[in-house]
Amino acid sequence: MINFGSTFDTAVEICRMVKEAGGRAYVAGGAARDIWQNRMSLIPIDVKDIDLEVFGIKSDALVDLLGSKWKLDVVGKAFGVIKLHGFAIDVCLPRRERQEGQGHKDFSIEADPDMTLLEAASRRDFTINAVSWDPLEDRWEDPFMGREDMQNLTLRPVSERFSEDPLRVLRGMQFIARFGLSPSAECVQVCSRLSQEHLPRERIWEEWKKLILRGIHIRKAMDFLLVTGWMERFYPELFALVDSLQHPAWHPEGDVYTHTCLVVEAFTRGVFKDEEEKLVLGLAAFCHDLGKPATAVFGPTKNNPEPHWTNRGHENYIEPTERFLARLTNEATIVYQVIRIVKSHMKPMSFARDKADLSAFRRLSLVANISQLAKMSRFDQGGRGSTKPPDEEALAWFIAQAEAAKVLYAKPVPLIFGRDLLAAFGLKPGKELGGLLAQLMEKQLAGDFFTKEEGLVLAKTLVSNISSINENKP
Repeated sequence: MINFGSTFDTAVEICRMVKEAGGRAYVAGGAARDIWQNRMSLIPIDVKDIDLEVFGIKSDALVDLLGSKWKLDVVGKAFGVIKLHGFAIDVCLPRRERQEGQGHKDFSIEADPDMTLLEAASRRDFTINAVSWDPLEDRWEDPFMGREDMQNLTLRPVSERFSEDPLRVLRGMQFIARFGLSPSAECVQVCSRLSQEHLPRERIWEEWKKLILRGIHIRKAMDFLLVTGWMERFYPELFALVDSLQHPAWHPEGDVYTHTCLVVEAFTRGVFKDEEEKLVLGLAAFCHDLGKPATAVFGPTKNNPEPHWTNRGHENYIEPTERFLARLTNEATIVYQVIRIVKSHMKPMSFARDKADLSAFRRLSLVANISQLAKMSRFDQGGRGSTKPPDEEALAWFIAQAEAAKVLYAKPVPLIFGRDLLAAFGLKPGKELGGLLAQLMEKQLAGDFFTKEEGLVLAKTLVSNISSINENKP
């Protein structure tokens, strides 16, 4: 018996209680898929969330049965979804769904405990998610050969009902990225006929988050969006990268689309301090060169008389990044951080080339997170193919200098505040005080002082100069 800890043990106990009450409960959907993949050692997956599908027991009776032992949340009796407090377990009845409009939520849903397992499986999206497992008897129910599709790494729709929910295209995108699947011809065909026009942004963002946080084979996922036409129709900023040429000396891997896919796959091999940083850098990997198509110029340059492609200033052309992110999410903090990374992603290599001083690092830290910039630079350079690996020496220098400037993980905090000047020199709030604080911060960034005491000594000189100027005014 596979054991995934207390959550799994509780799920097995529920299955036993349901059987004793005259019903049958199965581990269903993604949990069944992941358990089978673990068993077959196809892909090691940590199974944390478990969905149980219960047949043969009415909704009220099921609530009473589970409520006798656990605290519950019932998500609408018509939906038949029961959540257990303290456990990542959802218990649900099979449901009948009828489409009543074009929107993702335009369905009528009614729980039906008398539905057959075959009919319940037919309402799922892909065959790999239409697998069910009885942990009491270790028996698999797989009417649409989902386990075989997993073995063959094939993404295939369950039935003609797939087209009722266009969000399934983006679910397919992130499944391809997570498991390295290839879409069947039927899958590509049906997805190409669907539209995300009526999908809520929040649901779109959930699928992109899974792509970024769990994806490994992201090039395959992007190619899926490309071949279904979804990239051209709904993500034109990414589509513009296709066939956007670059200088082969700097980018032997090919066009900007190829480069971006390689950068995002380099990102998947990175190490991140938390989920937010991974989201920020994953989006930055997608967005960092979205400005290249609009800034592409072919011709000679001052340092190279041979005509070639250049993209000067592409990092500052952020309109495509803003449009792309606005289509995905309204999380302002995430968007703000991504844009700062995109605008500064060239800095690590230019700083290393020009041997920038510590004051430049301190100023850069006010614009973007330097640790994240270093990671983004490694991903960016990892997107040039095996013939041009990342410049580890330059990256090591950049990180060492940022550490020397004490800004690798945080921007400088002002050493002198307005209250310090008010107390020390009796100044009054106003423009002169603000200007003095700005001067002091600039001198702090330049390395003219490193302690509050040193700053107040310098402030005394600046205050004297201001007083002298005021006294000499006519």
